[in-house]
Amino acid sequence: GLRLAAALHAMPKKPAPAAAPEPPPPQEDPGYTLIPGTDWEPPKMLIRPADQLPGLSEKELAEEVTRVWKADNPEAAHNLARFSNAERVFKYDPTVEQAVLHFAQEGPLVNASSDEAKEQLSREEAATKTAVDAEEGTTAADGGDEAAEDDARGLRNQFNFAERTCQTLNYPQRERGTMTEPPPSVEYAGAATQWDIFDAYMEDMDRKREAEKKASKKSAAKERDAAKKDDAGEPTGKSGSAQDLIEGAEMGHATQILERMVNQNTYDDITMDFKFWEDASDMYREGEGTLLPLWKFQTERTKRKHVTAVRWNPAFPDLFAVGYGSPPFFHKG
Repeated sequence: GLRLAAALHAMPKKPAPAAAPEPPPPQEDPGYTLIPGTDWEPPKMLIRPADQLPGLSEKELAEEVTRVWKADNPEAAHNLARFSNAERVFKYDPTVEQAVLHFAQEGPLVNASSDEAKEQLSREEAATKTAVDAEEGTTAADGGDEAAEDDARGLRNQFNFAERTCQTLNYPQRERGTMTEPPPSVEYAGAATQWDIFDAYMEDMDRKREAEKKASKKSAAKERDAAKKDDAGEPTGKSGSAQDLIEGAEMGHATQILERMVNQNTYDDITMDFKFWEDASDMYREGEGTLLPLWKFQTERTKRKHVTAVRWNPAFPDLFAVGYGSPPFFHKG
């Protein structure tokens, strides 16, 4: 034990480790950056905002951050649903009230530049002037005729002034109404087919024949009467039979129009194609067109024959006649 203690005592002591240097105290940020000037430009001082984060790089400092300020109420509901009495359902209401009323109090204060304040001031001035005039009254001292004339200019002549009022009787308003029964209404409906039109034409022709027979009989009787009057020496006047409304030309024209209307309703599709049909492929055919065949008439008599004549109808522009024949084309001399 003594040897070990002596050996330990004889060993040299290790030097104590050197203390770490203390970091330098942080420098306070002045809050600005000074850019030195040149011969042509003065120095510049860039002041850094107080809320800017320290230690930002140049790229982060050059980045633009856009902020949009809105006057929206963050506490307002954005999913309101209101009941629609017209549709009897709950519907989403996009309109949201953003205004927030913090304080409201009714008081007697008015804006001095408003019309109400001006009217109130004019009433107060008129009341003050009336009170002053009433106090002064006629106690003013006689200052001569000129002063009296000046005072009388602004006063109204009380001897010539008269005010009259009257009250009239206002009759009360009276309302009087009547209700009548609606006239009776009758519904009428009918249909005209080609067979009905044919039957009507046949009946009309029969009536015309009967009317012509009656007219011939009447004309023969009138001629006999006129011949008797001529023999008797009595003057005679011109006489003629009046045409019936059904037998007139107007009724015939109206019947033709009705027939045209019935046929047009029956063949409505064909009529529309005849008027408005257009082939879209005609756009790519220069100088050529396409026709839509609506009707096709064939007969055995026109087989192996050529068209020799075409003539349009002068009364109906959409109707023409075609003539067929067999001219000797191969025997021309």
